[in-house]
Parts: sequence; C-alpha cells; structure tokens
Amino acid sequence: MAEVGTKIENPTTGEAITWVETAATTDGSLLAFDLELRPDAGLAAEHRHVEQTETFRVLSGRIGISVGGDEQELGQGEEVTVPVGVAHRWVADWR
Repeated sequence: MAEVGTKIENPTTGEAITWVETAATTDGSLLAFDLELRPDAGLAAEHRHVEQTETFRVLSGRIGISVGGDEQELGQGEEVTVPVGVAHRWVADWR
C-alpha cells in the first residue's frame, strides 16, 4: 500500500516517485506523487488511463510530452492535463 512520503525508484526507466497523496489520505478521490527523472529517463510506451485524468506540472527542468499525438515541451511552471482515455507518453530528454 502506498504511504505518503514513501519513495519508489525504478533504475531501468530512470524514474523515482514520492507519494504526496494516496487513496487513503483523500478518501479515494486523488493519487498524487512527485516524479523525479534522470536526464535519460523515458517511459517505454505510450499508454492510456481508462478512469483517471493525469496532470503533469513541471517544478524544475523540462519535459517532453505527447498527448493524443500532440507533442510539446513543458518548462518550469507549465502544466498539461491528459483526459481520460487519451494516449500519452513523456520523455525526459526531449531533444
């Protein structure tokens, strides 16, 4: 079970997440985590969420994201929300 403050790292993809909110702390309404990425990090495949929206908010650095085939780069302070069912993926090193 996810607990606020717990950090999980994936050395293969270069991701590390730290739980900020969980189903237990929000009565099932929200799951939130901070995502840290190595410069070479990358999600292996485009994917969709059948029930959840997903919001990417950049706290520092830059990230490339493709949402429904529309590619863009986000920088500090920018965000994008992915609607339910829309294919998306992110790339840490967009260049």
